[in-house]
Amino acid sequence: MKKPLGIKVIITFNLLSGLATLVVAAVMIGFTYDSEDLTPFFITIIPMLLIALVYFVATYGLWSIKKWGPSFSKWIYLLGTFISLILLVKPLLFSDTIELEDIFENILSLLITIAIVRYLSRKSIKEMYQKQNTSLTKII
Repeated sequence: MKKPLGIKVIITFNLLSGLATLVVAAVMIGFTYDSEDLTPFFITIIPMLLIALVYFVATYGLWSIKKWGPSFSKWIYLLGTFISLILLVKPLLFSDTIELEDIFENILSLLITIAIVRYLSRKSIKEMYQKQNTSLTKII
């Protein structure tokens, strides 16, 4: 089944996000390799590797047209929306300073995640993934 352009864009975005997270984790491993303190490893590197894995699972679900693909991806981006909102509101609540570019970055992130969640919530996308899985079940 041919995938819509929006799904291809989200798949590419997921894949690039996962790869970028892996690269950053690899660089951080390089910086902490000789260190006897493993705290940075457990606090940042392991969660980053898990985040990369989540992006790759989402990519697989969307690419292979799994029934759970859009829902899984939607939950990832809902979490991203929540995090972006926290990052926008936190400086206002706790009188922290925030740079103007951070505000723009968080607003852009918020808009992207909302757009992805709305796209994955479309009836046509849900039907495509339901229909594909139904036809596969009939073949098996």
